[in-house]
Amino acid sequence: MTQVTSLFPRKNLQPVECVLLKTAAKEFALDRLAGVGALTCLMHLVVDWHSSRAEQGFTEYAQAWIAQGNIKGGKGVEALMRDLFGCTQPQPPKGAA
Repeated sequence: MTQVTSLFPRKNLQPVECVLLKTAAKEFALDRLAGVGALTCLMHLVVDWHSSRAEQGFTEYAQAWIAQGNIKGGKGVEALMRDLFGCTQPQPPKGAA
């Protein structure tokens, strides 16, 4: 008997991650300055996670995705996304004024 393996790993959001995404979407919708950009960024993150072959959970993938600099938008969008996933602000380079 042959063993069948899937091309992509099965992606499942934990219940707490579902609540996190729903709450974040509602809160971002209320933010007039960076909310639309943050919602767009959040959707890109979810799509990237679903299309990746990595067997990481959503939260771990999101933190790595943010650390790699994938957030597009202004500083407000970046601040909202970093705050949502508990990421720290990147440190400026040592010679920067």
